[in-house]
Amino acid sequence: MSFRFLQIHRMRAVFLLVPLLFTMRMAAQSPGWEISTGVHAYYLPSPGFHIQSLQPLIQVGRLMPFRPSGSLGITFQVGYSRNRYQGDAVYIQSFLGYHPMLGQHLQAGIAIGAGYQRSFFSSSSLRWNGEEWTKGRSSHAVWQVPLQLRLGYRTSGARADWTPFIAYQVHGQFKYSPDLTPLPVSNFLIGVQYAPNKPE
Repeated sequence: MSFRFLQIHRMRAVFLLVPLLFTMRMAAQSPGWEISTGVHAYYLPSPGFHIQSLQPLIQVGRLMPFRPSGSLGITFQVGYSRNRYQGDAVYIQSFLGYHPMLGQHLQAGIAIGAGYQRSFFSSSSLRWNGEEWTKGRSSHAVWQVPLQLRLGYRTSGARADWTPFIAYQVHGQFKYSPDLTPLPVSNFLIGVQYAPNKPE
């Protein structure tokens, strides 16, 4: 049982790390960094959904551009989201994104990706074994399919480009529960992107 558990986690690590390593090798421009923070909620911008119980989150990402302009590339990021009711979570995500310039400074962006999340229950969980309630797990795994839209203001310096941005990210959480799959989650973000002009 423990060997199978180890195999599953190795497969998840390979699934998320292979695109990262491939992009690091193929990147045509120096990799950059970004950090963002904001709030999240179980919400989808459509009729019947209402924003309730906004909770904080923070994300740190590594940028791997394909082009010298940085308009196309992959972002690999890790994040932590707080939720006093459903439990805190840590996650890793990889995005394929397109970020064209709109004029001299404005930069738009759209990205789609995949992620893996480990959610920790806020209280002790119970599970039914067919005869009685027994102690359940302290956490559970969730797969993510995120879509992000952003708008930033890019300024060029002597050594690097800085891009403060606002972003909206929605993703479906799969395997959250049998009755709530996919569960929609919305992130409202503000952050800054750093891209050096010369190799680091």
